[in-house]
Amino acid sequence: MLGDPKEAELGEIMKLSLKILESGQWLKRSEVAEKGQFKCSDTQLTNALTALLEQSEIERDPKETKSGAHYRYRLSKPNA
Repeated sequence: MLGDPKEAELGEIMKLSLKILESGQWLKRSEVAEKGQFKCSDTQLTNALTALLEQSEIERDPKETKSGAHYRYRLSKPNA
């Protein structure tokens, strides 16, 4: 068995998200989606960004989880 297609899709979304965030600029999820021209749901992109955050690949502003917050993301700094 080759694995779960949804996991493979999530991996592709994560890779493209990292490429977009290489600029170092803070970007909202909607801006990441626009730049990547993703053909996935908002939930899938959010899950990919959350996974990257948990792996310390990216940073989120604000860092705390807040109901109704508008998060921005960027590639993690090497010594962040």
